[in-house]
Amino acid sequence: MKAREKKIRVLIANPGFDGHWKGAKVTMALRDAGMEVVYIGNQTPQAIYKTALQEDVDVTGLNLLTPESKPLIVETLNILQKEKTKDFLVIVGADIPPEEITYFKNLGVNEVFSLKVEVNLVVDYVKNNVV
Repeated sequence: MKAREKKIRVLIANPGFDGHWKGAKVTMALRDAGMEVVYIGNQTPQAIYKTALQEDVDVTGLNLLTPESKPLIVETLNILQKEKTKDFLVIVGADIPPEEITYFKNLGVNEVFSLKVEVNLVVDYVKNNVV
């Protein structure tokens, strides 16, 4: 396989206000793996989309812990799909019941990671799925 010419650019965001440390831990692991990571923390779905475009990212990572944030994930995905000015790999780190993972994938999420996932699996997934 041909080596990628530029660094993978990743945006990590928390839709709404969902304060926790897991996104920061994944951010550090992605940076340690040589990726450029933009961590914007708590933002609105529209701000997440605008930042993804401005930063020209390859991956948009959304993370949440509270079930109340699920509608914000859906809203963010709707914006990404509706605007579709750039294809992003979309990953979600969340406490989502297994039976809901298909629902999110049908909305355009490429992969859903549980909160218990080893961060190296997220890094490997991004490396193997960004072209």
